[in-house]
Amino acid sequence: MSQIVVALRRSGRAAISTARVVKGRMTMSMSREEAAEVDARLSAAQTDYSVSNLDLNKVRFESTEAKEGVFQPQLFYGDEPKLQLVTPFAMAGFCRMSKLGNFGVEKRFPSGTVTVDELDKAEYEVMLTTQPLVDQLGPEGDNAKMAEFLDFVQGVRAKLVEHVGDNLEAYEQISKKNPFLLKSGEEIRSEFLTNCTTSLERSFKDLNDAQWRCLSMKERVYLKLKPGSTITAKCEEDEGMKEQGFTRRTLPVYDAEGNIIPLEEQQVMFGDVVAVALELYPFVYNVAGNAGIKLGSRLKSVTVGRKRFAAKASGGDGDSLLSRSPFGSIA
Repeated sequence: MSQIVVALRRSGRAAISTARVVKGRMTMSMSREEAAEVDARLSAAQTDYSVSNLDLNKVRFESTEAKEGVFQPQLFYGDEPKLQLVTPFAMAGFCRMSKLGNFGVEKRFPSGTVTVDELDKAEYEVMLTTQPLVDQLGPEGDNAKMAEFLDFVQGVRAKLVEHVGDNLEAYEQISKKNPFLLKSGEEIRSEFLTNCTTSLERSFKDLNDAQWRCLSMKERVYLKLKPGSTITAKCEEDEGMKEQGFTRRTLPVYDAEGNIIPLEEQQVMFGDVVAVALELYPFVYNVAGNAGIKLGSRLKSVTVGRKRFAAKASGGDGDSLLSRSPFGSIA
């Protein structure tokens, strides 16, 4: 088990032990006051991989020859050839984090509606927002620690853009497509490269139409393996994919006590409070003439601090629309 996963398990276990396990499923039936107490502990949880314990000045990139004549940027943190991070606990936006990810989900685009109807195309989707935890307002009225995390990631992205701009000759994927960059000034080059660099940060609108920053990540549920590889099936769907040479991605989901949630019971939903462990990686590409820079992420694990709270059914004192009729008594 990797150090980053162990660190996140420990942080979750130290942060909170109020998860209720009812009929084998992790649930939260609590009042707003109880949720506030839980969130205070979650907000204080930290690991060695929290950005408050990292130094952006130690992040750097080097050009490495990925294959003959083709160079890719390599991310370093100090002398380590990788950068692993753990987010603070944050409010989840729209997520598809269950046994089969977004399989069967309809996705609406301006061009039409697409349904994810093939398991080999199914993805886990995780979105963490800067919406404040209960009674944990930052100076800007948000989750200040999640905002700090996003600022750190944007700082890494800016360093990647600077590195590629300073080493354009090595990255022919971009320089051959846009030769004018080799002679352009630093300001023009930086602006152009920034615009063609992907960002892990998105904008999220909540149910009250308020805008929040968010971290958006995806991972394929199933991976194609080489013929002859050993594949272990964990459920009926895995058995079917095994016959096609696919195996389930290893992506543990932990509860607040540091225990792995069984596959059949894994479900991260809108409003849950979660943290994720991830690794950042850079990539320069030119696909069918579309050239750009990617700062991507690989999900390592997910920890569910608490489920979305709703007031107790018996005279609950929460303010959620789930706890009472919005009309009160109209009889």
